[in-house]
Amino acid sequence: MNYKSSRYYLVGLVGQGQFGRVFCGIDRHSGEIVALKQLDLRRFPTKSFLRELNFLLTLKHPNIVACQTIEHQGTSRYLVMDYCEGGTLRSLLESCERLQRLQVLKIIVDILQGLEYAHQRGIIHCDIKPENILLHVQADRWQACLSDFGVSRLSQELARSGSGGLTGSPAYMAPERFYGQYSYASDLYSVGVLLFEMLMGYRPFSGVPKELMAAHLNQTAQIPPTLPFLLRSILVTTLQKLPGHRYASTTAMLKAIRLAMEVEMAMEVEMTTETTTGFWIVPTEDATTEFKSLTREPLAAPFTHLAANDRWMYGSTGHQVEYRTYSDCLTGELLQQQWVELPAAIAALYLRSQGCLILTHPSDGDQRAKFSLYHLNSNCDPALPLAPLLCWDAARPLLAIDPRSSWIAWVSHPPAPLGGEAAPHLQLLKLPQHRSFGLTLDRDVPMAIAAVDQRYGVLVTAEDNPTQSRCRIFNRRGQWLVEFKLPITCKQLTGGGERQLLFLSWEDPTTVFLVDLKPWKVRPISLSFSPEWIHPTSWGYVLANRQGRVGLFSALGEPMGNFTVPGTITAIAAFEPWGLLIATWEEEQGYLYTVDLRQLDLEIVF
Repeated sequence: MNYKSSRYYLVGLVGQGQFGRVFCGIDRHSGEIVALKQLDLRRFPTKSFLRELNFLLTLKHPNIVACQTIEHQGTSRYLVMDYCEGGTLRSLLESCERLQRLQVLKIIVDILQGLEYAHQRGIIHCDIKPENILLHVQADRWQACLSDFGVSRLSQELARSGSGGLTGSPAYMAPERFYGQYSYASDLYSVGVLLFEMLMGYRPFSGVPKELMAAHLNQTAQIPPTLPFLLRSILVTTLQKLPGHRYASTTAMLKAIRLAMEVEMAMEVEMTTETTTGFWIVPTEDATTEFKSLTREPLAAPFTHLAANDRWMYGSTGHQVEYRTYSDCLTGELLQQQWVELPAAIAALYLRSQGCLILTHPSDGDQRAKFSLYHLNSNCDPALPLAPLLCWDAARPLLAIDPRSSWIAWVSHPPAPLGGEAAPHLQLLKLPQHRSFGLTLDRDVPMAIAAVDQRYGVLVTAEDNPTQSRCRIFNRRGQWLVEFKLPITCKQLTGGGERQLLFLSWEDPTTVFLVDLKPWKVRPISLSFSPEWIHPTSWGYVLANRQGRVGLFSALGEPMGNFTVPGTITAIAAFEPWGLLIATWEEEQGYLYTVDLRQLDLEIVF
């Protein structure tokens, strides 16, 4: 639909069902991210479609996906809806994580609140299932939103007319629904099936549609006695075969769920310790893999930063950078070893195909913070001082370099006018032409910056709302493209592969947020430790903390294993495809470990 006449630009396909397709789109005027639902013309004729559009526009509730407008392009019609970056509840349930019970109850409360609003207006959904529940990401939880009210109403109309057949999802349908009857209690039965599945990891009944129909009509759900009494009672009441035996209203069921939440929260407070982690899911506690290394080399001083590839290794100590050349970093011999002295302390190392870029920061006594970027390659004479490639004033060393070193972006603070305050600037330098661009940040407080790929970068700034961050995508030509908000205060930002970002928040350092940009999707990952280093690789991410814990995650956020390195980690670097360099220091003694991940018992296919 990327017609120039359209207000919206399609980013990518989000999902596809029996009634049409859903795309992620961007409003060309405001930069807002929206969902564009393209309904099948054969299933929903224009007359019905337009009549129900007015109905959709009247549903305004935080737990119902709102319809904003309609968009016509060519022969296609699109409903412009709120976009839910957390995906569907189905995708969450199919992930490898196990939801905490309190998170389950919070999601059920959201669903019931949306249903309560709809039921009070005489609207029955009739198709409650995980695919129709979309998720917003909050600072410490998911916010669930009901979708497809309009599609459900149109389906009911088609069923009554005899042209649509039986509609709904047999796995979640109340018994009376199989006979074409429905009431408010039918929605509550579906919520009960959903609650059972979220708590237990499986549905109360399974099989093909005919088997499901027989089970819903005749079989009693087997509720495990291990569940708390209140939850067992809720499930027994909600899954009654006769509608009159279920809760009298959505409000009544909502009251019961909230009571169960209060009990669960009281138990959580009682059991909370300093080591409790993760608001979102139960952190995966895989057995720790035995740590093995190819080499263990003693160090004379601790490395503060490391960077490596298959032939080069760079390590910094104070103002000095040691760089080595190998025939192969994993198995080859050392060919060359040299040192270079920098005029200031080293803040970061960026290894690229053209060499190593070194960021330095001033000493603590300097009144004006001036950062410098140096380029070190194999042709540099270590006897001669390096000349800086860039120098700038800034409050923090915010710098991004694309993977191919075709552009560099940094945040600077130019001198303020007399009696005034200067706004920070985003500066871009295109290489090798050395063309520069600048963007004023309107007094935003920059928090982090990263390269997405060789064409795009992202800048994160602080919002007036202390629990949100503003993320703005820019291109290498110095143009703002789109922005979105995250419900966290960004502590660290790392660019990954395939237009992916990994955020670490100040609020909960044991949760990282994996963000896909095309289409936009946010996935929180709960950890059993607080990472200090995050390194992207072709297969996923390496996360580590100073206490020696190293965790490996796929590009989908799935845990692939973990191990513990002896000693305190001071620096770590990953190099393709399966190498790690880890520097440790403990009681005046340090080591540099070379690790081949293929030798460890990990869930990685190399």
